[in-house]
Amino acid sequence: MKKEIFNKLQKIEENYVKENEIPTRVKIAEVRHFSAGKIANKCTTGIKNNKKTLTDKLDNIICNRFLGPIVLFATLFGIYELAIVQGYNLTNYWWPVLGGLQDFVESLLPAEGFLSDPFITSFILWIVQGITAVLNYIPIFLILFALVAIMEDSGYMARIAFILDRIFRPFGLHGQSALPLLLGGLYVGGCAIPGIMATRAIKDERARHATILVVPLMNCLAKIPFYVLLINIFFFQVSGVMMFLISTVTIFVALSVSKILSLTVLKKMDTSPFVMEMPPYRVPSVKNVLRRVVERIWGFLKKVITIIALVSAV
Repeated sequence: MKKEIFNKLQKIEENYVKENEIPTRVKIAEVRHFSAGKIANKCTTGIKNNKKTLTDKLDNIICNRFLGPIVLFATLFGIYELAIVQGYNLTNYWWPVLGGLQDFVESLLPAEGFLSDPFITSFILWIVQGITAVLNYIPIFLILFALVAIMEDSGYMARIAFILDRIFRPFGLHGQSALPLLLGGLYVGGCAIPGIMATRAIKDERARHATILVVPLMNCLAKIPFYVLLINIFFFQVSGVMMFLISTVTIFVALSVSKILSLTVLKKMDTSPFVMEMPPYRVPSVKNVLRRVVERIWGFLKKVITIIALVSAV
């Protein structure tokens, strides 16, 4: 009986989408918003104030149909430059510290001789090297989490989701998927690990998992030497155009894969209509930003010590 009702409702939903060319979740969100407005108008009285607030003035630019995407692109490019480019520069100073940690662990192991087993020694060093290889990304995460926390506190993260959700939603992604995709290497350069970590801000479970699964398809720094090798061999005369073409094709492939995953593997995962309150713009609190950075870094370290160490051992 339940299955028959579910199939009937699903058929009604499919017919509605075909006739109106609008997802049911979007229509539900519009009706809820309209009904809430009617109830609020009947139950409340307000003083008319035609004076625009600072938030209204900023939204006229940031959420503008034409200027909004330009501001968004500049913001995402700035985050990429600070978190990935400058973060990688900081790893040049952080890696010697991790190398010292490896040397310290190696010094604690028994010296080669009759009582030592080379396999056990190598086994322990393999695990340590696997952990330190991931810990090398901590400078990137510090910058990334701080920037994400600043955008969340300032109110701009909600604007990013608002601008991009209409583009990404048909492919099973979320407006907030833009930042993880950029950090993962939306065009040339990036890294999947900070991109996946940035998906923590996505509340929609299906969209979050879809984003996690397509971020590794982006053009991370590890793939760039391979791209350059192939382009210099086969397309040397138009190398710049080919690099742009590869990066552009990657975006369409990622969107297509996300659509397929949403219709198959992730189909049964919970999703929700895109309903988001636009908070007023605020100056981010240094205390809140530092607290969120520490919490997220600590959560990452716990996973490194447990999951990554276990996988390295296996």
